[in-house]
Amino acid sequence: MAKIDPVSLLDLSFPALLSRAQRLRDDRASGTLGNRGIPLRVALLSSSNSQFLGRLLELFLWEAGIDPTLYDAPYGSLTENVLNPDSELYRFDPDVTILLPHQRDLGAVPELLANEQRASQLAQGSAEIWANLWRTLLSRTRSQVIQANFVLPSQRSLGNLDGSLAFGLLSFVRAVNAQLARLRTPSVHILDLDYLTSSFGLERALDARNFYTSKQLFAFPFLPSLCLAITRQVALHAGIARKCAVLDLDGTLWGGTVGEDGVENIVLGPDSAEGEAFQDFQRYLRDLRQRGVMLAVCSKNDLENARAPFESHPHMLLRLDDIACFVANWQDKAENVVTIAQTLNIGLDSLVFLDNSPEERHRVRSALPDVHVVELPEDPADYVRALDVGAYFEIAELTAEATARTASFTEERLRE
Repeated sequence: MAKIDPVSLLDLSFPALLSRAQRLRDDRASGTLGNRGIPLRVALLSSSNSQFLGRLLELFLWEAGIDPTLYDAPYGSLTENVLNPDSELYRFDPDVTILLPHQRDLGAVPELLANEQRASQLAQGSAEIWANLWRTLLSRTRSQVIQANFVLPSQRSLGNLDGSLAFGLLSFVRAVNAQLARLRTPSVHILDLDYLTSSFGLERALDARNFYTSKQLFAFPFLPSLCLAITRQVALHAGIARKCAVLDLDGTLWGGTVGEDGVENIVLGPDSAEGEAFQDFQRYLRDLRQRGVMLAVCSKNDLENARAPFESHPHMLLRLDDIACFVANWQDKAENVVTIAQTLNIGLDSLVFLDNSPEERHRVRSALPDVHVVELPEDPADYVRALDVGAYFEIAELTAEATARTASFTEERLRE
């Protein structure tokens, strides 16, 4: 079974994903696949039934380059597994432990008309319960901990006031999530389940009927997005990380063709809907650059024409000193991508390739399967979403030293 980018799995139907996951299990059990990834022991502890989540997670981890051994704890055993020193969890000895709580795990919630101080105390107490579980886990294992925060309630008994009053459940869940983020340590990483369900659609992500009948909290269509988010976090602990975005120019960073239209006539900036979309995409890329992701250019263009917008266009947000490696010629792009990796001294699996041309994407994907090729949509308004949803550039921590190191590296390449 050929490996694919885990993001591509999001395009498959739920039955197709289950079928692929079962095929993977069968092939691994038969020994025909061998070890084709980084071995990792992953424990999944959930307060709801995680049967289908575990099946799909194994598939997503495999496609991400991890050879997982998964311990999917029985329903309702999360706390017991952590607190009992003789539990199956500790016999399993995980490298990564995933904690997925349910809203019922919040503990005591504020009573009606409770004051802000009381609500804050309860939120801190709820978060401390989880912090104690982290400490127990970390003291007994070598595991990293991925803690999902709490999903916002889909019903609001106080209506719109639920998010404005400290004792409202919506306000309380947000306060608990804030405390979890405050209490975490370097070995604990918060999986932002609140954001994921909000982005997907809270009503679509949760399935009350499934929960009451089989204790499965999440709707089946949401499970792939959850698996991808977990996989990106787990991959960090396996040392799998993307470091560089390789960018086409014409049609990717601006509209039009600079060699034919001239710098002054490319589509970029607030004067048109399309130009504004390209500018926002550049803004997103610039933000990635500022927090440590390297940017490279791979363009079929004359070098002088390719550089001109970076040097003189008034609405160009990316500048030459943002680009760690600038390659513009008429050679095969796959060959140029290899040159970029060699120049930056990073592996091909560290590169994420962005090009508006389906033909160029196909060429690079076929020639360089280790490179992650983003399937950019036709409309530039969707470029940011296409890159963001893949979570290619996840990081465990953000430090001033890391961003300064990337800036220094880019400056050195510019000098060269």
